[in-house]
Amino acid sequence: IIDNQDDVRGKVISLDPGVRTFMTGYDPDGQLIEWGNGDLNKIFKLSKKYDKLQSDKDFALGRTNKRKRFRLKKKMLRVIQRIRHLIDECHHQLTRWLCTNYEIILLPKFESSRMVLKNKRKIRSKTARAMLTWSHFRFRMFLQHKAREFRICKIIKCTEEYTSKTCGCCGFVKNDLGGLKTFKCDSCEVEMDRDTNGARNILLKYLTEGQALA
Repeated sequence: IIDNQDDVRGKVISLDPGVRTFMTGYDPDGQLIEWGNGDLNKIFKLSKKYDKLQSDKDFALGRTNKRKRFRLKKKMLRVIQRIRHLIDECHHQLTRWLCTNYEIILLPKFESSRMVLKNKRKIRSKTARAMLTWSHFRFRMFLQHKAREFRICKIIKCTEEYTSKTCGCCGFVKNDLGGLKTFKCDSCEVEMDRDTNGARNILLKYLTEGQALA
C-alpha cells in the first residue's frame, strides 16, 4: 500500500467499504460493482445463530450439563468456520478480479465505528460486529498480498470524509444523511445509492485533489 499518487498511472477503481454491501467499486468508465451483498446477509444470520448457541451454553450450568456445553461448543466452532469460509471465498474472488482488471486501487482507511454508523439498521449482534470488523481488516491483508503477486497493481490509501454526504454532481453536502441507503440531493435533486455515491466521490477526490492519507 502506498500513501500518495506520485508517478502512479494506470486504470483506476475506487472502493467504498460498507455494511449492506461488503464493497462498492466505481471506475472512470462509469462501471459500478457491488460485491458480497448476499454473503453479508448470510454472515449476519450465522452470527445470530452463534449468539443463540452462546446464550444456550451460558445457561447450561452444572455437571449435569457438561455434555450439552461440549456439544454447543462444537456447534459454535462449526458456525465460526462457516463464516470465515464465506469471508475468505469472497475475499479471494474480489482481490483477484480487482488486481486482474486494475492497476490502481483506491482503498479508504477502515474504521469500524464509522462503518456501523453507515448502516441505518443497528447491528445488535456482537459476533456480527466482530466478524464485520475482522472481514474488512482481513480483506486489506488479502488485497496487499494479491497486489504483490501482480506487481503492476498499486493500492493507494485514501480518505472518505464526507464522500457519502457530498453530492457528486453539484457538491452539496447533506449533513442529515444519517444511515439512509439512498442519497438524494436537496440542491440538484439527483438520487443514487449512498455507497455508489461514496465510491464515485472517492474517485473524484483522488483525481482532482490527489487526496491521500499521510
